[in-house]
Amino acid sequence: MLGFTLLIFLALLILPRVFIGFDYNFFLLKNWFLLINPNNFELVVEVPLGFHDLAGLLSVYLMPADGELPYKQNFVKTFSTVNAIVDIVRIEFLVLSLYFFQSRPFVKEPNRLKSFWEISYCCFIIPLIMPHQNKYGFLLCCPLVCYLLYFYLATFKKALSQTYTFIFIIFVIDMIVYLPLNGSDILGWKFYSIGQHLRLVSFATLLLILVAIYCSPKKFYKLIKVS
Repeated sequence: MLGFTLLIFLALLILPRVFIGFDYNFFLLKNWFLLINPNNFELVVEVPLGFHDLAGLLSVYLMPADGELPYKQNFVKTFSTVNAIVDIVRIEFLVLSLYFFQSRPFVKEPNRLKSFWEISYCCFIIPLIMPHQNKYGFLLCCPLVCYLLYFYLATFKKALSQTYTFIFIIFVIDMIVYLPLNGSDILGWKFYSIGQHLRLVSFATLLLILVAIYCSPKKFYKLIKVS
């Protein structure tokens, strides 16, 4: 299936040259790649309000740029350094997926809860690693949030340890940050803009990873004493 998909993808890239010619097709592909290249300056430096992916988070705190608000958290002075840091962090999140994708490749996972946990992380990291992600992009966190809600509803009366309570508090804080109530109509434009500038949604999303790691299916079955 993977090989078939790659062949179809390559065919869709090459076949247009039959109708538009080799040179024009190559010109279009070259410009398309320039637009989607994650190392482009505009895809790494995302200081303006509204971008909450990793590039937007790290740009605000690292780049020597003022952005749209008079708040500076700039520690790195060169674009190449910021670019390298963004790429390294993106790779770390991809490597972390190995922890979640514990199923054997090309083998159906019999445990549906575990499979849902794995797929949820796959959806979860998309708005983080992809550039130009606004708040609505984080709707892809919904599968993971649903999994965590199920986890806590099923285990809340069975596990009240300090660690469990601490992780649950983090989850509640994250959900408060995600609430639509945190908009300019409720908070006012000043406080809303500060939250946007500080990338509170980004931090809440990063903390949600810690919650997801703790609330693994293995932990779930241990708490409800299911073999």
